[in-house]
Amino acid sequence: MDLNEFIAENRQQWRKFEKMLEATESSGLPGLSHRQLKEFGLLYRKVSSDLVHVRSVTSNAELTEYLNNLVSRGYAKVYSGRRFHLGGLVKFFMLSFPREFRARFRYFLLSAAALFAGIALGFLAVTFDQESRYYLMLPDHMYTPASEHAREALEAEDRGGRVGSADHASAFSAMLFTNNIQVGLLAFASGITLGIGTVLVLVFNGVFLGAVAASYQQDGSALFFYSWVLPHGILELTSIVITGAAGLLLGRALLWPGEYSTTDSLRIRGRSALILMLGTIPLFIIAGLIEGSLSQINPPTIPYWFKLAVAAATGILLVLYLGFAGRSARNSKIQSSNVK
Repeated sequence: MDLNEFIAENRQQWRKFEKMLEATESSGLPGLSHRQLKEFGLLYRKVSSDLVHVRSVTSNAELTEYLNNLVSRGYAKVYSGRRFHLGGLVKFFMLSFPREFRARFRYFLLSAAALFAGIALGFLAVTFDQESRYYLMLPDHMYTPASEHAREALEAEDRGGRVGSADHASAFSAMLFTNNIQVGLLAFASGITLGIGTVLVLVFNGVFLGAVAASYQQDGSALFFYSWVLPHGILELTSIVITGAAGLLLGRALLWPGEYSTTDSLRIRGRSALILMLGTIPLFIIAGLIEGSLSQINPPTIPYWFKLAVAAATGILLVLYLGFAGRSARNSKIQSSNVK
């Protein structure tokens, strides 16, 4: 190999890569435009290839050291991990998630429609045919006034305190909390079935909830049921509907990619869907905390009116958070959500 000729042919690209490295060392890779990022990657691979070539055909230590330095610096930029910053986490939940929710609100409405259609179906079915509860509700979930759990709960009203024993209450709350998380994940993941699976998950779980509500209604325990469910249920149901919206967004990406290829559509809308999914995590956690404490305590320790007031306050705060968090005079839409 003519070393001087090789250097002359490639020096310009090495210098260009070196200047880009100097720029990124002060502003980082996010400071580069999309075109510059693409060029940075190409130059990094080119310099890496040149280093391998130089090592294999020459023993020029000066050139080897120069190229090795460029490759090392480039590697540190390309494969550097992001450090955890609490500020970034706060920014995500206070800015990115609520903005993404508003940008994808129509998917939320479609998801809510599927869930409430199931609730209406389950409620009407049990209202007009009490025996249907045995077909619409799984045996492990038969928490109706005729069940052991409900009898313990209603008896607890007379003496005040938790629903059943403390162990029973904790286990029951853990079961419901785990089930709701699973429903949310399933609703999200089922979006890969063109959204059909997401709709089915929402409808079926709505049918179950409607059947349970109708069972309590028929047995004259509606006040007990709603004061027990609503304080945490508003957050849980909203979270499930949001995960359903994320699943429908995935289905849309596959079914109607629009001006994008299917791969690009899934990548772009999939990012939005993931933001929606991750944003529900604190909502599920808060709901679980309420469910394991306030929801499980009966009158006279905590009266019904107080539980319903907490449910109303929770609903108002949730509307304020999802509707107004992250708004600004300059920009009320998240930049990554410009794909309808």
